[in-house]
Amino acid sequence: MKRKKKKTGPKPSNFCKKGHDKRVVGKNKNGACKKCLKNYHKKYNPKYYKKNRKRLKKQSHLYRIRKKKQYKRYDAEYYQKHIKRIKKKRRKWQRKNRKKLIKYLRKYRIKNEKKLRKKSKIYWKIHKKVRSSYNKKYHKTHRKRIRKLNRKWRKAHPGAVRLSILKQNKKRKKRIPKFGQKGISKFYDKCPKSKVVDHVVPLIGKKVSGLHVIWNLQYLTPPQNSKKGNSFDGTLKNNGWRKTKKSRRKKNGKVNKVRTKRKTRASR
Repeated sequence: MKRKKKKTGPKPSNFCKKGHDKRVVGKNKNGACKKCLKNYHKKYNPKYYKKNRKRLKKQSHLYRIRKKKQYKRYDAEYYQKHIKRIKKKRRKWQRKNRKKLIKYLRKYRIKNEKKLRKKSKIYWKIHKKVRSSYNKKYHKTHRKRIRKLNRKWRKAHPGAVRLSILKQNKKRKKRIPKFGQKGISKFYDKCPKSKVVDHVVPLIGKKVSGLHVIWNLQYLTPPQNSKKGNSFDGTLKNNGWRKTKKSRRKKNGKVNKVRTKRKTRASR
């Protein structure tokens, strides 16, 4: 058997053609100078990308689909490491491209309306107490701002406002029977200036809806009417909303009395 002769040639030098030291700059697996490669990619990569843009996008997309799990892990790790830097960049981009972002979000909501509703329902069931407490605090602190925004929206979208009123009117028309209509006009005429006509059992309630009949009417002040809302405690008089608030006041009064007694003892 003939032995194969070993290839003899010049040994790979530590310097590239342009005179960069590979021991300092670093070299590739194939022994190429890293600095030269960077300069090459800066020159020729943008031109190549412009010519073959669609093909390269398809390739990257297919590659991401193949290695989906690996990319998910990598993205999660990267986000946790650089979370502050990513958020700063995102805010800057959102401020610059605000109109573009609004258009994109509107299109996305129209396309994925059912999907987003399901997600929001699930989220509200899990975080109901936290969100309700946060919303109440926000409404108290930003009451004037919310009112201004609502007025602007109503002026900008009169069609949507009309539709909501029509829907309410249709529901209310169903609650007006033929019986029990005598004396309703007089009841409205006799209403004092400081009060408003209210339905004892609400016409459009969450679980129960009453009828527009004379024995279902009462006089309330505007703040009382707003506090009552669509609440119903299961009785004909429907005074449950009053009792709960009175009991709270009584409890608070007892606590305040105890505190004043303690203060007087401490002062002595």
